[in-house]
Amino acid sequence: MLAAGVQLTLGADDLLLFGYPVVDEYSLCRRSLGPSDEELARVTRYSIVASALPPGLRRRHTRGVDHWLRAKPQ
Repeated sequence: MLAAGVQLTLGADDLLLFGYPVVDEYSLCRRSLGPSDEELARVTRYSIVASALPPGLRRRHTRGVDHWLRAKPQ
């Protein structure tokens, strides 16, 4: 779907009631679908942009994704 241009996102519902399971969603995605780091970063960026975060936090977290991708072992 990513290759077709679909802007996929990962998220979790009701974080206040169920904790912070979004990390679990990323782990499940990695294990079951096997995306590359670049694909997972793209999904993460789409998720950040689609979120209700204020613009400043969106930029900060997007920069964090970019930093993670640059810092990964080659």
